[in-house]
Amino acid sequence: MDNFCKCKSEFRNEIKENNSDRLKEFNQGHNKQSVKVLTLDDFNLKGKTVFLRVDMNCPIDPKTLEISGTRRIEEAIETLQSLKEAKVVVASHQGRVGNNEYTGMDKHVKIIESLMGKKIKYVEDVIGEAAQNAIKNLDDGDILLLDNLRLCAEENYEFTP
Repeated sequence: MDNFCKCKSEFRNEIKENNSDRLKEFNQGHNKQSVKVLTLDDFNLKGKTVFLRVDMNCPIDPKTLEISGTRRIEEAIETLQSLKEAKVVVASHQGRVGNNEYTGMDKHVKIIESLMGKKIKYVEDVIGEAAQNAIKNLDDGDILLLDNLRLCAEENYEFTP
């Protein structure tokens, strides 16, 4: 066992040394290339409909069934604010079918409204006619939150890697 651990340790050190050499080479400019990373600021989104998939899966208090932590919603606010000229359709999930945290997104929309200081539209649908009509009726600057994506069977499949 000691030989195995020693070999594993030597292997790790060798990997670190090889990566270190490649990093030095890159930093010296041998393979240096300029890469422009685009951000939302690089696009004119006025009048465009933007589909934004975010992770707003929040802890739910099992007694009150209210959201007990809003960090993930808060993290999405900056992106939503940067899309202020677009028609934004927000999609997320909450919990898994069959557990206490599985709920609609109606509580999430209230938190988004309070954080953004504006009315957010909500539809109790994901891909049906109600959702499609709500999306068609958006105006520039509107934000629409769709219901829990886990209402769609495809969101609940478990795949093995």
